[in-house]
Amino acid sequence: MPENQCRGTTRQGAPCPRRALEGRASCRHHDPERMAVLARQGGHAKAAKERAAREALAAAVAVATVADLRALLLVAARTAVAEGDVANMLRAVSVGVELVKSADLEAQVAELRELVERHVRRGPTGVVR
Repeated sequence: MPENQCRGTTRQGAPCPRRALEGRASCRHHDPERMAVLARQGGHAKAAKERAAREALAAAVAVATVADLRALLLVAARTAVAEGDVANMLRAVSVGVELVKSADLEAQVAELRELVERHVRRGPTGVVR
């Protein structure tokens, strides 16, 4: 076993392939000091994630405009990147793009309706009825 290899084992019982932390015998996943810190923290990280999810849901319900939606999706993407969750970041961006497209289409349809209604009111002669 190389000198800088972790002395821990995988779930399958094989030697851990990661490098040991500098000055230690284990990688960050097998480091007993880190494990003790995590055990003391308990469910704080999980509770923080759940609280963030509830806040995000509340923010999503408050979306009233395309600008609000863009801001919410930007926050979601930044949060996913900060957590290293690229899949969720890409999902947030993808959903955002589709929602913005549909919002733009709704605006275009409304504009076309208004033009058609104006044309119908004017009639073939161009005089407003």
